[in-house]
Amino acid sequence: MPDRISIVIEKNEQGYAAYSPEIADSQVQGSSFEDVTAQIQVRAKDYLEHLPADESPQTNDRPIWETFEDFANSIPEEVLAKLPTDGAEQHDHYIYGTPKRSV
Repeated sequence: MPDRISIVIEKNEQGYAAYSPEIADSQVQGSSFEDVTAQIQVRAKDYLEHLPADESPQTNDRPIWETFEDFANSIPEEVLAKLPTDGAEQHDHYIYGTPKRSV
């Protein structure tokens, strides 16, 4: 079970809003700070109590380049062969459909 989740509380025109990035559909609103903190506390408690012991919010302590390298290595060679090799030079063509420029 995770021992930590994030809570974001924001002040807005109607009062306050809060949510947790780790908890789906956790957005709450209220006219006072106390109201919002009470509501989000209930959501967080329910989430933590019903989370299976072997499951926790996805966190990754690895550097992003290692994650990217694993992802890049998982792309099959036949898919890589179909990717354009001039994508950066001809980005207007691939994004907007303009004719390719001569380089």
